[in-house]
Amino acid sequence: MSIDDDITFSCRVEDFPPGGAVAWWKRQGSEEIKLGVNKSLNSGLDRYSLEISQANSVTVFYLNIKGIKPEDNGDFGCSLEGDETTKAYGNLVVSDPVNSVRLYRVAGAGSTDILKEYVDQEVFDFNEDEEYYFMCVASGSNPQPDVSITIGYGDDVTSLNDYFNRSEKLISDSASGEAAFRKTNYEATLISSQSAPISWKSNSQDLVCAAAVPNMDEPKSVTIKPVLKMSPIIECKDEMKVPLWADRVTLECNVYADPPLQDIRWYWGTEYRGTSLLPGEWLGVYTFHLDNGSKPDMKVARLTIDKVFINAFLKYNLNAKNEKGQTTHALTLVRGKGRY
Repeated sequence: MSIDDDITFSCRVEDFPPGGAVAWWKRQGSEEIKLGVNKSLNSGLDRYSLEISQANSVTVFYLNIKGIKPEDNGDFGCSLEGDETTKAYGNLVVSDPVNSVRLYRVAGAGSTDILKEYVDQEVFDFNEDEEYYFMCVASGSNPQPDVSITIGYGDDVTSLNDYFNRSEKLISDSASGEAAFRKTNYEATLISSQSAPISWKSNSQDLVCAAAVPNMDEPKSVTIKPVLKMSPIIECKDEMKVPLWADRVTLECNVYADPPLQDIRWYWGTEYRGTSLLPGEWLGVYTFHLDNGSKPDMKVARLTIDKVFINAFLKYNLNAKNEKGQTTHALTLVRGKGRY
């Protein structure tokens, strides 16, 4: 049941004796409270009401709860007044949405020593050679929430839950009203069991700590954005085979850089004595196109050769530079079998 729903419990008694009475009870844990008898409720139960209906030899007693709240969690039952052996209970679980989600950096594997608490959308600067351990805490829900940590960008999201251990604890708040009902909620925690796999590939991705009560509400979450300030990284083949006279051959490399690129060029021969092209330039059969990649820190560098002549079988170098440094990758065009 969800908060603010209405619910009715019924108690069916056959051959109810004249002058008899049925008592209603609330049980939560080891605590048992008498709510009322027949149509008479105890004080402090404004959202509760009792009704009775009778048909032939069957009398039905009703306990109505209007606008259920988390403190209504527990077992509700009835019994013939004065006869404990006739007690029968039904369970009410009120789904209470997650109250808060927090993401922390902690000191090490299995540690709860907090080094830093993150705020939503905070940029998380990190170093490639360091290890990072996190703790995700969801509190104030009933029943226990599902908690997850993911990393990714857009629809490409990977769960990191295998890097964490889960722990839970029951939280009971103060009594509510004269009937002394107790609100029950839970805290669920994911604690690093090993270093989280944060690398340069995490740039422009979201590290998300999220929690929700299953089948109830939208997850609450805290998102941080890992950023490694790095010299350019080039992902590219080392060699490419094409036949002589091939048309429209493209040498393609992915370039990742944060801070952004200051300079990028294809060159062959030597950097200063050979031939080089900047983005948008063309020379003879060669054209250099630089396009945005699938992530904000990614560019796609394409060197297109309109026609592969015999002198095109060379080593082509892509050089990328930003304020952190520069990187060069060599791709060799090799003559393959056949010809166009």
